[in-house]
Amino acid sequence: RHNFVWKAAGTVRIHRKGSYQFCTRSDDGSKLWVRGRRVVNNDGLHGPRTRCGRVTLRRGQYVVKATGFQRGGGAYFSISYSGPDTGGYKKKLRSRKPPPFRRQRRWASSRG
Repeated sequence: RHNFVWKAAGTVRIHRKGSYQFCTRSDDGSKLWVRGRRVVNNDGLHGPRTRCGRVTLRRGQYVVKATGFQRGGGAYFSISYSGPDTGGYKKKLRSRKPPPFRRQRRWASSRG
């Protein structure tokens, strides 16, 4: 079986203030935070599913964090956002440069 958890973090630069919608599409569960506030809850066991939430942002750069898990079957994850900067169209957040690989020496686990 392919069972694992994952975590992703990055930034998004906002050029025009206003209401922005952030979405995760995942198989299985995922959650997304902007500015430390949970915006999307797409938790649970499910096939590819999209869930969205809104946040009001000013011009600037914001930290975006996501976590999720996979339990058997297919696996998929993407983040998109829309708002004044995108003309209302959904735009996928993509990595410009992958972070360097670091071998994990210690693993942490939690239940709940």
